[in-house]
Amino acid sequence: MQNNNFGGFQVASGESSGLSMPDTVKVAEAYGLKTFRIADNRQLEQQIENVLNEEGPVLCELMISPDEAVSPRTKTIIHEDGTMESYPLEKMWPCVE
Repeated sequence: MQNNNFGGFQVASGESSGLSMPDTVKVAEAYGLKTFRIADNRQLEQQIENVLNEEGPVLCELMISPDEAVSPRTKTIIHEDGTMESYPLEKMWPCVE
């Protein structure tokens, strides 16, 4: 969203902009949950099978590229005066007829 609406200027969206997040897997393990971290597509098929075969609650963290396009998403229009208007959630992109 920041890339699309603010020309790539990023605030509070990663370590380079001053935001750090706890390790989700470590937090889940501290609560006794079985965890999986899938780092790339090569691990996906096998790890998903492991996750689905596990008994009880499981946390599965999927690592994605920060540049990955995310959809569906709400569309924001920037008006000529610089103000922004976001469509409501029921009008997400890509549009579904």
